Amino acid sequence: GRVLYDVILYRNTAYDGVFYFLECDARIHKAIEKHFKYYKLRSKVDIVNVDNYFAVCWAKYKGESKESIIFKDEPVLSVKDPRLQELGERIIISRDKDLSEYFQDTININYQEYVDNRMKLGICEGTSELIVGEPLPLECNLDYLDGVKFDKGCYLGQELTARTYHTGVIRKRLMPIVASKRFNNDATLIGSVILNKNNKNCGKLRAVSGNYGIALLRIADSLSSPLTIKDSDTEITLTASKPDWWPKNA
Repeated sequence: GRVLYDVILYRNTAYDGVFYFLECDARIHKAIEKHFKYYKLRSKVDIVNVDNYFAVCWAKYKGESKESIIFKDEPVLSVKDPRLQELGERIIISRDKDLSEYFQDTININYQEYVDNRMKLGICEGTSELIVGEPLPLECNLDYLDGVKFDKGCYLGQELTARTYHTGVIRKRLMPIVASKRFNNDATLIGSVILNKNNKNCGKLRAVSGNYGIALLRIADSLSSPLTIKDSDTEITLTASKPDWWPKNA
């Protein structure tokens, strides 16, 4: 019942028939392709790697966010990020096209701005933040991000995930944190233990960017007092919070 890979699926009907784009961490596209082909069996489905032809861009509209757009005459797809509106637009475009030709009223966001925004919102993605085969779906907040359904058929790990959801006992979740100062060495800190004022292990750091980060924390032990983590023999004070996009009764 653990998460292997985080992906985003896009349904496109711009051409004859229906096909899907699957966006994933570029470092593991071969593993995902192999995984899908293993379970395809005799289904009449073609699985093709199109990374050399298409790119994913991030942007935000200058005014109100628009409805999802499918361009029938060009290989371009623009949709609101299905996880959170605050993550802006995800745009799939052919690598030989200029984004500005199609979107006159969007604000381009560089990659670091996108990462910083994710950290503040508490959204992990990619295998460096969501270790393959380690996190549980509800610990990753997939129930809040439209990433898991409880009214559909079987999938691997369904019983554990559904039982945990319906009992309402989810002690740990990914949560955004703010540090009292910038982290010195991002890579070595990932996986480090986070302690509360009683020196109790509250969880582990999963991602950092500047003063912001995301940690898998025990909710009950992490919100009532400041937290600490060691960075190059120096203690850094952390503050954890429930994101605004969580349900009010979470």
